[in-house]
Amino acid sequence: MCNRRYALGISILFLVPAFQLAASEADALAISAKIQARFLPFGTILEPIYASPTSDQIIDYTDCGDSALWTGAYLAAEAFRYNVTQAADALNNVRSALAGLKALSDVTGDNRLARCMVPANSPYAASIASQESSNTINQSPSWIWVGNTSRDEVVGAFFGLGAAFDLVNDSSVRSDISDLATRLLGYIADHDWSPNDDITNTFLVRPEELHMLLVVASHVNPSNKVSGPLLVPPLDIGVDIDVLSNSSYFKFNLDFMSFYNLVRLGLLDGLDHLVDVDAMEHVIEHVARDSDDRDADHNTKPVQDLLLAQKRDRPAYCFQRLDLELRSRWRKRSNERRQLKPS
Repeated sequence: MCNRRYALGISILFLVPAFQLAASEADALAISAKIQARFLPFGTILEPIYASPTSDQIIDYTDCGDSALWTGAYLAAEAFRYNVTQAADALNNVRSALAGLKALSDVTGDNRLARCMVPANSPYAASIASQESSNTINQSPSWIWVGNTSRDEVVGAFFGLGAAFDLVNDSSVRSDISDLATRLLGYIADHDWSPNDDITNTFLVRPEELHMLLVVASHVNPSNKVSGPLLVPPLDIGVDIDVLSNSSYFKFNLDFMSFYNLVRLGLLDGLDHLVDVDAMEHVIEHVARDSDDRDADHNTKPVQDLLLAQKRDRPAYCFQRLDLELRSRWRKRSNERRQLKPS
């Protein structure tokens, strides 16, 4: 039986004490090169399956269902790299990742975002279709694409689009981001705020995610006329549920992706009063040291240390833009506007 090898070593990374996590530029370049060589077989992120734990032979690919999400995360990563280094290959990687996300929308024919796409004649196509059989498998002339797209996939894509728009000062990149974000939001707005025309999968139940989409789309295309629904619940309602337990790590990844753009871009006019959530404090209090977490308590200690260090030191590389204290400025502006309104 074949074994899966997680080449990026993400699980190992968080078991290492925080003071050992100062990766060098060489490490980052090596990871980027490995992603290019092995994780992007068809333009979007897929996870390779190797013949054995010690083999470099790729015999299949998996996790196609989350390809859009992680391609968005990869787009953001290369955008951060380009912003810091201005490296030509980083810009090329940004363009390639953006082209992958655009292809996931083009292939559907109606501007919705596909989970992933694979050439119909690929030796991996049958296996991937079988793995994703619980989602809808669709055929275009030369591709198969996986539908039943979840909110997660769109959140990941918009995380990358919003970050890259501001980090990459390139007119063609910004134009492509503006066009794609407008198309994706247009489909969602026309289909009950759902990424796959399914009311049970609507963004209305995750108002912070929905508002992030609206904010990013407006930011990258000020002429975008799509407005949100008339009634919007408080933005923290979903996160307040998330932090009741640490039963799954990915919900906090998604919370981070949403609040990254909400915090730095602010809220749309008239909705400042809906923000009353401190994501950093929630994660530290409810996740990093949850007394009911048994073994995970030990494993998350480095994560807690990293969060606290980031909050204290605000490192200059990349994450300086994620300044959660901007929220206090929103509240100040909101109070000033209320004071200016006639009573």
